[in-house]
Amino acid sequence: MILKFRHLVLIIIFVVIIVIIGNIFILVFKKYESINIDYYNELITKYKNDKILLSCVLAGEWLIRNQLKNGKFNYSYDPWQNSYSSDYNLLRHAGTAYSLARLYKYTNLSILKESARKAIDYLLNFSINSSLGRYIDDGRRPIPLGGTALATLAAIEYDEVTNESAFEKEINEMGLFLKNQQASDGSINCYYSPDQGLSYGDSDYYAGEALLAIVRLYEHTGDYNYYVVLEKAFPYYRNYYILKGYTPFAPWGIEAFVRWYQYSKNQEVLDFCYSVSDATLEDQYTNLDVCPKDYIGGFGKISGTPPRSNTASKIEGVVDTYYLAVMTGNKSKISQYKRNIVLAAKFLINLQIDLKDSLVFPCPEKCIGGIPGGVKDSEIRIDYLQHAIVTLLKIREYGITI
Repeated sequence: MILKFRHLVLIIIFVVIIVIIGNIFILVFKKYESINIDYYNELITKYKNDKILLSCVLAGEWLIRNQLKNGKFNYSYDPWQNSYSSDYNLLRHAGTAYSLARLYKYTNLSILKESARKAIDYLLNFSINSSLGRYIDDGRRPIPLGGTALATLAAIEYDEVTNESAFEKEINEMGLFLKNQQASDGSINCYYSPDQGLSYGDSDYYAGEALLAIVRLYEHTGDYNYYVVLEKAFPYYRNYYILKGYTPFAPWGIEAFVRWYQYSKNQEVLDFCYSVSDATLEDQYTNLDVCPKDYIGGFGKISGTPPRSNTASKIEGVVDTYYLAVMTGNKSKISQYKRNIVLAAKFLINLQIDLKDSLVFPCPEKCIGGIPGGVKDSEIRIDYLQHAIVTLLKIREYGITI
């Protein structure tokens, strides 16, 4: 009898220990990936008069909660299954680092600075020096140029917003690699084969990213050689994209050429940006369309598909073109684009998961601040947040309020 009692006591003690350990694990786990509701309410109060910045801060906070100690992120999260993907994309990681550095500029929140630094440090673990310069090797063959371009953007942004020179060496070395990718016709080679030592191929994404990195290198270093790259590149990409409307080149390439316009005053930049932006807006759901209310401001009108978070990418080039219209005093375009931009910004903010939205999911506290793939897609992925942060901050920077 005494023996059975002792066994019972041991079992109870064991169960209590398991429960305590389990609770400690849950607390640690929640601290890592879940928002503190009191902190959430503090953010709501602090930024209540700035809807755009509030949305960006909540998105940045979600990214920080989902960053590992080594700087890597949880790549994607399924709110319904409460599960994380084991996939990863180093280029989207680089873009996310860039967005966090940009967000730090407007908030001065030290946690954003720390997160951006960790993300860039992780990214540079995959950098390789070659005779052409330093490049980012994400393991694919051939190596896409986007990794080097986005890493350059992130490093420049970090150094400028922090007034540090933490990545000056890497910036110059990656800049050399990007310069060396220009072909004789002005185009940018978007793939690199290290085994063959050859660069070749086109990509809407990577060409745009590379051109934006190059104009930022020109602004950051003052090296006129970067200006020459842009001068040679513009005629090629103007002719290639002016009749295509929106492509993945637009959100990166238009910003690149709008920035370049400030130095070159090349009037052909205006026609190019207006042409691409006007065509892009044909695909946007507006107040005049018969569609579900939550579609308004998003894109997908031509195909009739539910709008997605890529609304951020699709409106981004229009946002830069709006700024170009402001610079040149084009009142007609300013008025036209502003309406569409406000609708897109409202769509993105409404798409973001707030406290009320989160309550339908099994673990609401893991979802708050996340931006899902679209109206009909609940997956949260780091690049969905990255693009929204960058675009919304541009809208705010250019003086548009909602």
